[in-house]
Amino acid sequence: MPYLSKEGEALKGALAYYLVSKHLLNVTPQNRLDIGSQQGWWKTPQNQYRFAPGTNFIPEIKAELPMPLQYRESSNQGKERCKEISQSQLFMFDQKWLQMLLLFNLASLLLIFFGTNCIFPDNILILKPNENVDPALLMSLLNNVNYSTFNKVPPVGPQIKDLKKELMYVNDGVIVVLDVFSADQYKKAEPGYDLILNDVEGASQDGSNANHIIALISGYADLHLPQDKCCVLEFGDDKR
Repeated sequence: MPYLSKEGEALKGALAYYLVSKHLLNVTPQNRLDIGSQQGWWKTPQNQYRFAPGTNFIPEIKAELPMPLQYRESSNQGKERCKEISQSQLFMFDQKWLQMLLLFNLASLLLIFFGTNCIFPDNILILKPNENVDPALLMSLLNNVNYSTFNKVPPVGPQIKDLKKELMYVNDGVIVVLDVFSADQYKKAEPGYDLILNDVEGASQDGSNANHIIALISGYADLHLPQDKCCVLEFGDDKR
């Protein structure tokens, strides 16, 4: 590509903004499928499935994408992370609780395909850590949305702005939520509990809502949430 002056670079960026804006402002079933409107998988006009994180696009275009697309990082970063696991570390995955978490991680990436068989996640995965299981490890194993911020997850409350954003935008992925409150601090966590519960109770039967698995790291949330909406994984001394 020939060298462009600063004015030329600005013009190129403005042209990209215009083209993408025009495309998104004139949404039709055809062009919506071409770009996608939500992170995760979508079906192209050629009946192919493609995965859509915002970092698949150049910065000029990304700024004009729907917010759900901008929210997710490239899955390629996850591939690089996997390469960093040396053969000497693979033995740890023989532990059944680690296998369980990785299966939840993988299943969340395939929710669109489960949905074609009318299978939607309508339970909250509650992880009850102890002194032998670091919550940071649980976060890093489950987080498959923002690969560069494994341990930065929304709190359950009392401020729920970040949690609400995750529930709106994350599709075909795991939403990891951290609860640091004790059993007698229910009121502080209640706004987050209610938000999560409303989300799983409203799990879309037609696939129109964002499909995700919610993993709540909490020692006491299962005492306050309906048992039929909880899938509890409690770690014993042997972490199985």
